[in-house]
Amino acid sequence: MGIIKEEENQMWVESQFKAWLKKPTPKAVGAYEFQPEHILIDIFVLEPPKKSMLILPNATDVEKGYMWTPVARVVATSDPSYTVGDLVKLSDFKVSVFKNPKLDEWNSLSTKGNVEKIGQAPPPYVSRFHESYMRYKFNASPITENEQGMKLYLVPKFEIIAKITKPNDIIF
Repeated sequence: MGIIKEEENQMWVESQFKAWLKKPTPKAVGAYEFQPEHILIDIFVLEPPKKSMLILPNATDVEKGYMWTPVARVVATSDPSYTVGDLVKLSDFKVSVFKNPKLDEWNSLSTKGNVEKIGQAPPPYVSRFHESYMRYKFNASPITENEQGMKLYLVPKFEIIAKITKPNDIIF
Protein backbone atom coordinates (compact mmCIF):
# COMPACT_ATOMS: atom_id res chain seq x y z
CA MET A 1 0.00 0.00 0.00
CA GLY A 2 2.88 2.39 0.75
CA ILE A 3 4.25 1.99 -2.78
CA ILE A 4 0.93 2.92 -4.39
CA LYS A 5 0.63 6.04 -2.26
CA GLU A 6 4.21 6.99 -3.11
CA GLU A 7 3.52 6.54 -6.84
CA GLU A 8 0.32 8.58 -6.57
CA ASN A 9 2.23 11.30 -4.74
CA GLN A 10 4.93 11.36 -7.41
CA MET A 11 2.32 11.60 -10.19
CA TRP A 12 0.57 14.42 -8.32
CA VAL A 13 3.86 16.34 -7.92
CA GLU A 14 4.81 15.75 -11.56
CA SER A 15 1.41 16.94 -12.81
CA GLN A 16 1.60 20.11 -10.71
CA PHE A 17 5.17 20.74 -11.86
CA LYS A 18 4.28 20.32 -15.54
CA ALA A 19 1.22 22.57 -15.20
CA TRP A 20 3.35 25.20 -13.43
CA LEU A 21 5.91 25.14 -16.24
CA LYS A 22 3.17 25.91 -18.79
CA LYS A 23 1.70 28.91 -16.94
CA PRO A 24 1.83 31.99 -19.13
CA THR A 25 3.56 35.11 -17.88
CA PRO A 26 1.12 37.86 -16.84
CA LYS A 27 0.90 40.60 -19.46
CA ALA A 28 1.63 43.25 -16.80
CA VAL A 29 5.19 41.92 -16.35
CA GLY A 30 6.05 43.38 -19.76
CA ALA A 31 5.39 46.88 -18.40
CA TYR A 32 8.59 46.81 -16.34
CA GLU A 33 12.29 47.17 -17.02
CA PHE A 34 14.21 45.70 -14.09
CA GLN A 35 17.38 46.91 -12.41
CA PRO A 36 20.60 45.04 -13.20
CA GLU A 37 21.25 41.94 -11.12
CA HIS A 38 17.53 41.49 -10.30
CA ILE A 39 15.49 38.57 -11.57
CA LEU A 40 11.71 38.22 -11.47
CA ILE A 41 10.85 34.64 -10.56
CA ASP A 42 7.72 32.55 -10.11
CA ILE A 43 8.26 30.11 -7.25
CA PHE A 44 6.90 26.58 -7.56
CA VAL A 45 4.48 25.85 -4.73
CA LEU A 46 2.97 22.43 -4.22
CA GLU A 47 -0.69 23.02 -3.51
CA PRO A 48 -2.84 20.49 -1.68
CA PRO A 49 -5.51 18.66 -3.65
CA LYS A 50 -8.70 20.72 -3.49
CA LYS A 51 -10.63 17.86 -1.89
CA SER A 52 -8.21 17.73 1.05
CA MET A 53 -8.19 21.43 1.88
CA LEU A 54 -9.62 22.36 5.22
CA ILE A 55 -10.54 25.96 5.66
CA LEU A 56 -9.41 26.79 9.15
CA PRO A 57 -9.60 30.41 10.23
CA ASN A 58 -6.01 30.77 11.50
CA ALA A 59 -4.31 27.92 9.65
CA THR A 60 -0.89 28.56 8.17
CA ASP A 61 -0.08 27.66 4.57
CA VAL A 62 1.92 24.68 5.90
CA GLU A 63 -1.08 23.44 7.89
CA LYS A 64 -3.30 23.73 4.81
CA GLY A 65 -0.84 21.55 2.91
CA TYR A 66 1.00 24.15 0.82
CA MET A 67 4.70 23.48 0.40
CA TRP A 68 7.06 26.18 -0.86
CA THR A 69 9.91 24.71 -2.86
CA PRO A 70 13.35 26.12 -3.68
CA VAL A 71 12.56 25.85 -7.40
CA ALA A 72 11.61 28.90 -9.46
CA ARG A 73 11.16 29.92 -13.07
CA VAL A 74 12.61 33.13 -14.48
CA VAL A 75 9.73 35.31 -15.66
CA ALA A 76 11.70 38.46 -16.52
CA THR A 77 15.27 39.66 -16.13
CA SER A 78 17.71 42.31 -17.23
CA ASP A 79 20.65 40.14 -16.12
CA PRO A 80 22.48 38.48 -19.04
CA SER A 81 23.19 35.35 -16.93
CA TYR A 82 19.52 34.34 -17.10
CA THR A 83 16.83 34.16 -19.76
CA VAL A 84 13.07 33.98 -19.42
CA GLY A 85 12.06 30.37 -18.83
CA ASP A 86 15.26 29.32 -17.04
CA LEU A 87 14.65 27.20 -13.96
CA VAL A 88 16.65 28.21 -10.92
CA LYS A 89 17.29 26.90 -7.41
CA LEU A 90 16.97 28.93 -4.24
CA SER A 91 18.36 28.07 -0.81
CA ASP A 92 16.81 24.95 0.76
CA PHE A 93 17.28 26.46 4.20
CA LYS A 94 15.33 29.59 3.32
CA VAL A 95 12.22 27.62 2.33
CA SER A 96 12.50 24.83 4.90
CA VAL A 97 9.69 23.79 7.24
CA PHE A 98 10.56 23.23 10.86
CA LYS A 99 8.93 22.50 14.19
CA ASN A 100 7.74 25.75 15.75
CA PRO A 101 9.73 26.42 18.96
CA LYS A 102 6.94 28.72 20.17
CA LEU A 103 4.63 25.72 20.43
CA ASP A 104 6.87 24.08 23.04
CA GLU A 105 6.96 27.36 24.92
CA TRP A 106 3.16 27.57 24.76
CA ASN A 107 2.77 23.98 25.93
CA SER A 108 5.16 24.56 28.84
CA LEU A 109 2.97 27.31 30.26
CA SER A 110 1.18 26.00 33.28
CA THR A 111 -2.57 26.37 33.61
CA LYS A 112 -2.47 25.71 37.35
CA GLY A 113 -3.73 28.23 39.85
CA ASN A 114 -5.10 31.44 38.46
CA VAL A 115 -2.98 31.41 35.27
CA GLU A 116 -4.99 31.06 32.09
CA LYS A 117 -3.76 30.65 28.52
CA ILE A 118 -5.24 33.33 26.29
CA GLY A 119 -5.45 32.99 22.54
CA GLN A 120 -4.69 30.12 20.21
CA ALA A 121 -1.74 27.78 20.34
CA PRO A 122 0.95 28.58 17.75
CA PRO A 123 1.03 26.36 14.65
CA PRO A 124 3.06 23.16 15.08
CA TYR A 125 5.14 23.80 11.96
CA VAL A 126 6.31 26.98 10.27
CA SER A 127 8.19 27.78 7.08
CA ARG A 128 11.16 30.09 6.74
CA PHE A 129 9.87 31.14 3.32
CA HIS A 130 7.99 34.27 4.39
CA GLU A 131 10.83 35.46 6.59
CA SER A 132 13.32 34.91 3.77
CA TYR A 133 11.47 36.11 0.66
CA MET A 134 8.44 38.27 1.49
CA ARG A 135 10.54 41.42 1.18
CA TYR A 136 10.97 40.49 -2.50
CA LYS A 137 7.23 40.02 -3.24
CA PHE A 138 6.39 41.59 -6.59
CA ASN A 139 2.87 42.52 -7.63
CA ALA A 140 2.93 42.98 -11.40
CA SER A 141 -0.59 44.48 -11.32
CA PRO A 142 -0.50 46.70 -8.22
CA ILE A 143 -3.90 48.19 -8.94
CA THR A 144 -5.87 44.99 -9.50
CA GLU A 145 -3.50 42.64 -7.62
CA ASN A 146 -4.20 39.98 -10.24
CA GLU A 147 -1.21 37.63 -10.45
CA GLN A 148 -3.00 34.82 -12.34
CA GLY A 149 -1.89 32.24 -9.76
CA MET A 150 1.77 33.19 -9.91
CA LYS A 151 4.02 33.59 -6.88
CA LEU A 152 6.18 36.45 -8.17
CA TYR A 153 9.32 37.66 -6.40
CA LEU A 154 11.92 40.15 -7.63
CA VAL A 155 15.10 38.71 -6.15
CA PRO A 156 18.65 39.96 -6.32
CA LYS A 157 20.97 37.68 -8.25
CA PHE A 158 22.73 36.47 -5.08
CA GLU A 159 19.53 34.71 -3.91
CA ILE A 160 19.80 32.25 -6.82
CA ILE A 161 22.26 29.47 -6.06
CA ALA A 162 22.06 27.45 -9.31
CA LYS A 163 20.47 27.09 -12.72
CA ILE A 164 18.50 23.87 -13.14
CA THR A 165 19.52 22.34 -16.45
CA LYS A 166 17.73 18.97 -16.12
CA PRO A 167 14.29 19.68 -14.62
CA ASN A 168 13.01 16.11 -15.09
CA ASP A 169 15.75 14.84 -12.79
CA ILE A 170 14.76 16.97 -9.78
CA ILE A 171 11.22 15.73 -9.17
CA PHE A 172 12.16 12.44 -7.47
